[in-house]
Amino acid sequence: MRYRRGLLQLEGLTERIVPAVSIRAVDGDLLISGIANLNAGKTAQSLFIAVTADNTVQIRDGGTTSATGTDRGTYSVTGDLILNLSNRNDSVIISLENGSDLDGGIVANLFNGNDSLTIRIPNNDGSSTIYGGVTVDGGNGTDQLVIDNLDAGATLDIQGGVSFNGGAG
Repeated sequence: MRYRRGLLQLEGLTERIVPAVSIRAVDGDLLISGIANLNAGKTAQSLFIAVTADNTVQIRDGGTTSATGTDRGTYSVTGDLILNLSNRNDSVIISLENGSDLDGGIVANLFNGNDSLTIRIPNNDGSSTIYGGVTVDGGNGTDQLVIDNLDAGATLDIQGGVSFNGGAG
């Protein structure tokens, strides 16, 4: 009896991108790095960071509001909030809610891609202070830094100054 041997074939693998955001607290700083999940509209890798009380942040991976995306936890931040994201189109919203303050600053390395960082005071939430500075490096691409005050009676005080490098694009 003779067995017939089948032909060997190779199957191509599809691209498998697994978004992964790493969050670490180090000496009062909060370091957020990696690739965020896509937002609901699938237009950008999105993070929503709500400062819910003084030096307390809640992170929503893939979110654009406090109710969307995956809850990645609540953290105490007495130092800087540091973002090291991806070479994709990153969208980050930092919402200073309930008149909350940050004792440190914000350092955002958004790398290449069409990136945006929005620092927002929601409507009727009161004035907030960032006691450190805000530094944004967007890399290559069309980048934006938006300071968005939706509460006409509130102020946002950034005591350490603002630096924005949008890169080439």
